[in-house]
Amino acid sequence: MPKKHTTRIVSLVVVISATWAVGFQFLFNANESSGDWTAYKGSHHSATPLQDSTTPPRDNPAPPVLSLDVHKMQLLYEYAQGGFQTEIWWDAVKCEGMLMSARKSKVECKTAEKIEISSDPKVEKYLRENYGPDFMRVMLRGPEITMGKTEYKKNCLYHTTFRTTKKGDYILTAELVYEQFNAINEAKEKTWYDYSQQSLTDGYPSLTCNMDQLQHNVPGRWSDAGPDTSDFKKEFPQYWLSLGKKETKLNAFTPDLLGRMDFKRRYEWTPSTGLHKKYSKDMILNLLKGKTLYFFGDSHMRMTFYGLLSRLGVKYAFDKVWKGDRSDTIPSHGVTVAYVASYFLNTSRPSAVEMLMKPNKTVIAGVGQHHASGCWTLAKHANTVENALRDFDRHNTSLIWFGIPAHPMNRHMRVVQHRTDCRNNLRHYLFAKAQTELVSFRGYPIVDTFAKSWPMIHTSPDGAHYYNWVREAWIDDIFASYEAMQKK
Repeated sequence: MPKKHTTRIVSLVVVISATWAVGFQFLFNANESSGDWTAYKGSHHSATPLQDSTTPPRDNPAPPVLSLDVHKMQLLYEYAQGGFQTEIWWDAVKCEGMLMSARKSKVECKTAEKIEISSDPKVEKYLRENYGPDFMRVMLRGPEITMGKTEYKKNCLYHTTFRTTKKGDYILTAELVYEQFNAINEAKEKTWYDYSQQSLTDGYPSLTCNMDQLQHNVPGRWSDAGPDTSDFKKEFPQYWLSLGKKETKLNAFTPDLLGRMDFKRRYEWTPSTGLHKKYSKDMILNLLKGKTLYFFGDSHMRMTFYGLLSRLGVKYAFDKVWKGDRSDTIPSHGVTVAYVASYFLNTSRPSAVEMLMKPNKTVIAGVGQHHASGCWTLAKHANTVENALRDFDRHNTSLIWFGIPAHPMNRHMRVVQHRTDCRNNLRHYLFAKAQTELVSFRGYPIVDTFAKSWPMIHTSPDGAHYYNWVREAWIDDIFASYEAMQKK
């Protein structure tokens, strides 16, 4: 396994604090674009779908966003919802669009811009200029699920672009999740904020894609695979966290306190290559023949490990899942699969030391949930990841990096348990971005668990973990990476 831990890393090192030295070039490429709502639009009124097919006039165009051809888009909806003015632009032929939102009150915007969000001035500058005070979740749902990509244009103006490839009818959901930098404020540790959860639209606007699109240069996505007939609550009651009297029947639009919703649909992952390889029990055992595979990390690693055991036909007691380490051997192929618990990637644990010293092994490692839960700064998180990677380097470890999954919009811990918990998906996204920087320098493969789980946070039965098609897609990705490593 080639590892690029050479002098190149040292040349990219930026010392952020006394304890953190990593090559985060992305932290300092500040977004120089500026934005002002009045530069693009004049007066606004209540939601009114356009009935004609005219393109936006050139003297009042939609603002340029990424590579979209905005002059061929239609302005379909306008909203004045809550504290925002919002427009939805859509091209039904190319099946791509944009949601433009801006705070109506410039006073609120200027007040938010004065909030201290990090004790490190470079991190503060990066977060302030590239993400802005507000964190939104925009999703297009129909034959495919597509997540919007938001670009901050300054002055509390946001452009969110989205694209789909399959013909059909879609519903757009746009929600303000956090405001006033509450999603990423790291100026004070152990400070957390509840969700805003305000809709940016009045109802759920519908959009139509008129024709299937070419699949090249398209990010991976979830495709609708038909009705979901499973009943996880009945089949796996050990994994379903009950909210008692507070629990209500799940619906397709309003999350319960664990962030769960029921679309009544199941989904299959379509990667950017257009072909998702599924690994059967026999394929996995033949790949691992005579070798040892470790899962090392937090509870997401634990649940993925047990998902692999299920695929391999290894039986286990549900009441033992959350207890300690575990190792299983499949004698027919001389395969050992094991889980070593370490919620903070502590490689000095005896079982972790034994893992690192083991010959002919591959380690799948991931971390971040508990760092985010504890309101860790980017610096503190990155330092922990970097130290663990150095230990893997020293032991010439064959490593696959698992990443950090998205977190359901779970209010249970705050509302019911009154716990301090800073997990949210902007923080997780930034942690994942930092991990990618650190891991990619060394040439290790990365499973992008965040991208696959971000559209599926509504499916978590316990408000944290994934057990359905999300976990199965992760397992397939792990073995696609493992197979590629073996061919080198």
